[in-house]
Amino acid sequence: MQITLPEYYDSVEEAQKHVNFTILVPSYTAGYELESVSVLKNNVTLSYLKDDNFLVIRESTEKPKIPENLEEVEVGGEKAYYGEIYGYSVLYLEKNGVWVEISGKISKEEILQIAESLG
Repeated sequence: MQITLPEYYDSVEEAQKHVNFTILVPSYTAGYELESVSVLKNNVTLSYLKDDNFLVIRESTEKPKIPENLEEVEVGGEKAYYGEIYGYSVLYLEKNGVWVEISGKISKEEILQIAESLG
């Protein structure tokens, strides 16, 4: 069985050349700095770091398995799903045909603000 590992890139611009959708990048990151950009098949992972805390944004054109019992919220006039799992905030939303999952040890307000700033 062959295991496919993600490819890491120095920038979102480099990663963009390897996927068939426009990568959404937040203009607001709650002070988190972009640490790495990886692509596996047609999925992109943006990893951000602040002190010892990670913020992860996963993007794909395929709808992820969204856990049940999440709270329905609104982001940019669209339906999104928010919850806390093992102490981490998680938010799922679809924007411009791209499914986005944002997770990290941040407040609900901050994760919603990050989602609103995606573009």
